[in-house]
Formats: sequence, C-alpha cells, structure tokens
Amino acid sequence: MNDWWDYVQRITGSATQQAIADKTGIGQSSIARWREKSPRPDSAATFARAYGRPPIEAFKYAGFLSEEEAKITQAPVNLAEIDTDDLIAEVRRRIPD
Repeated sequence: MNDWWDYVQRITGSATQQAIADKTGIGQSSIARWREKSPRPDSAATFARAYGRPPIEAFKYAGFLSEEEAKITQAPVNLAEIDTDDLIAEVRRRIPD
C-alpha cells in the first residue's frame, strides 16, 4: 500500500498525472514515480500548497513524519465525493435551531 499515492488521489480527486503536474509545476515524470515511492520533501510541500493543504499533512503521508508527530489522523474527505443528500444533512445538523 502506498499511503502517499492514496493521499495524492484523495486530495486531487483522482486527477491525471498531467493535471497534477500542470497545477503544481512538478514534472509529470516525477509524479509518475509517486505511484511507487514518496516524493522529495520539497515536492511534497509544493504539492500540498498547490492544493491548499498544509505541508505537514503531506509530510505525514509521504512518510517523513509519524501520525503522532504530525498530529493528524487522516486527510479530509474530498467534498466532491460526498452524496448531496448527506452533505445537506450535515449542513442542517450544524445550523443551530
């Protein structure tokens, strides 16, 4: 299991490698290698910033920090993947009566 690639897919909504390269400025061949191994720290930080995520979160999924060191448990869910009815129910739950 490749925690880094799973994270990349979750954060990008399973974007193509070329789309990720275009958004991050990281070479597509480097991104292709992410399927098998973690990126360099600077690439992990660049990726995170391009997608509006904290670099420390990316470092955790790249294996540079333990979950305890990063103080996170998981990457947030991509809201585009949530069923509309479930999303509306959650918004209603959060609005005070």
